[in-house]
Amino acid sequence: MLKSYFIVALRNLLKSKVYSLINITGLAIGLACALAIGIFLADEFSYDRFHDRADHIYRVVQTQDQNGELYQVASSPAPMADALRADFSEVIGSCLVGYNRTGVLQAGGTTIEVPHITVANQGFLDVFDFELIRGNANELFTDPRQIVISDKTAESLFGRDWRSRHDILGSTIAVQKNREFSLAGILREAPENSHIQYDAILAFDPAGDGNTNWFSNNYHTYIELAEGASTSDLNEKLATYIDRYSNPTTRTFKSPAFYLQPLTDIYLHSDFDFHTDWTKTSSIIYVRVFLAVGAVVLLIAIFNFINLSTARAIRRAKEVGVRKTIGAYYGQLVAQFLFESLLITAMSVTLALGLVEVSLPFLNNITEKSLSLPLSEPLFLLELFTFTLIVSLLAGAYPAIYLSNFQPVKVLKGVLQIGSGRRFRQALVVTQFTLTIILVGATIVIFRQLSYMKEKDLGFDKEALIYLSIGEMDQKDRLRLWDELRELGSVRSASLASNSLIDNVNSTSYFDYEGRTEGDGFLMTRINTDPAYIGTMGMQLVEGRNFDVARKSDSAAFIVNRTAAKRMGWTPQEAL
Repeated sequence: MLKSYFIVALRNLLKSKVYSLINITGLAIGLACALAIGIFLADEFSYDRFHDRADHIYRVVQTQDQNGELYQVASSPAPMADALRADFSEVIGSCLVGYNRTGVLQAGGTTIEVPHITVANQGFLDVFDFELIRGNANELFTDPRQIVISDKTAESLFGRDWRSRHDILGSTIAVQKNREFSLAGILREAPENSHIQYDAILAFDPAGDGNTNWFSNNYHTYIELAEGASTSDLNEKLATYIDRYSNPTTRTFKSPAFYLQPLTDIYLHSDFDFHTDWTKTSSIIYVRVFLAVGAVVLLIAIFNFINLSTARAIRRAKEVGVRKTIGAYYGQLVAQFLFESLLITAMSVTLALGLVEVSLPFLNNITEKSLSLPLSEPLFLLELFTFTLIVSLLAGAYPAIYLSNFQPVKVLKGVLQIGSGRRFRQALVVTQFTLTIILVGATIVIFRQLSYMKEKDLGFDKEALIYLSIGEMDQKDRLRLWDELRELGSVRSASLASNSLIDNVNSTSYFDYEGRTEGDGFLMTRINTDPAYIGTMGMQLVEGRNFDVARKSDSAAFIVNRTAAKRMGWTPQEAL
């Protein structure tokens, strides 16, 4: 029987080649788009879930109230990690992780540059499940002269055969060419779906380093809670926690309120101020946009498939009449239409998988990911099979049930009027066009937003501007590099600055100004730089003059932007 269904279905497909091509490819393209978006979104939601106790790990973040203006800050004080573990019994593990910096590593005669050099304290591997390949976990991060590197870094420094070297631990590695550390461990490279990335991790002990300032927020604090611990209760305790270690009456701003951010929320739900979240993050907004686009594209493809299938099936009314006349049963006709729908859907799904496989390299290049079709995962195959069945039933139900009920005598005499189901088909067409209009409208809006972002005046000239991070290079080497760059014919101007303009993390509220009232404090970002900075960045002075190296008093001079002057109650002219 199945063989008969297959032969009839194949004949009908070959008989109407154009219809078959449009129907199959239309559904396949829509499904391919939805599949590609689905694979991307699955990867986005997978971040940090590989840790065994991911649901019990949190990052301690804070809300700062600066004179009525609220700021969300991801970083926290250096002493906090150890203090939380000592002060709260529900905290069974804690660690701090420092800022990610680009830097130079040197071992023997090999020198490499890596993008992720950070610091961590002893609790790092107690909280996180990063795999330790070499070394003793209990001894790591116990000495400030220790360094832990990834296996990728080990291969770059010591060669591909580093695993065969039994004396590799204890090797000396120079960081930035001027600080020497002893290799204490080698970790497997962090998974791509980890918000924490590392090439080298330096051991850090806040107490031993004398870093006990509770208002210097330079680290990320992570804690692991005991089973059954209440996050809401701990959040209440953290709201005023800093007052234990500082006197609120000595500050110009309110005490920051600390709270817990779940580890699995960090990648998609981190919208913090002052670039205090320097880890690998994305945005839940992008995820929702892609989810909506994928759903709309898939629905358009499905509705188009159903419309074409039902419209084509109506033309087969006489076929149904003939087959009933020669003895075909109702159930056989229903099965035939459903089988044809299943065959077309299965062909579309197969073609869609092929299209996704071909397009994945391009998608990976755009997203900087390593996405792949999870064909070996049973859940994915089950979802694909379920989708095929549902679409087949939706597309085949109308012709299977409605047409199979035709009276053969009326059909063969040509007196049958097909009116039933017209509103259903019209509703599908209207819905399809409505969704298409929504998708096109959203595309136009997004395009205009992107154009606005590209054309927006940022206050500096970003064209042909290059920012080079020089890390912890000493002052003599910085000045030498600066001089060499200015001598290059292709370099019009060069300047030294303490921070990048677009991701400046250097901010303070410890400053005074003329006309300031008591209790009026706010955060101001700052950059230490030279007279060439304004010209190099293509900025324009509204009032006043540039720095002048000939004036010794300019070592205490500063230039503020118009917004800062307004916040302090000055016009640009009054600020001088």
